[in-house]
Amino acid sequence: MVTIVLPTRNEATIIGDTLRRLLAFLAANLPEPWRVIVADNASTDATRTIVRELATHESRLELFELPNAGKGRAVLAAWTRADRSCSMLHA
Repeated sequence: MVTIVLPTRNEATIIGDTLRRLLAFLAANLPEPWRVIVADNASTDATRTIVRELATHESRLELFELPNAGKGRAVLAAWTRADRSCSMLHA
């Protein structure tokens, strides 16, 4: 499983277009199973709402919400979550 983690914070102006382009590229070019985790760290704009809406149309897109800001913290938390869920899938 290929997992791509995108840390975000207040990206409402670009997140929709960015994710649509990324998802289309992955669907067209990556034969392996994949997923995209958006690790949102304390956005105060519509970033989470936009990601949630896109995720209703793409099951391989996940939103991971963190209450505190910090890009490194977001990436580490999302990778840890991804590792756990992959372990559960292969157990």
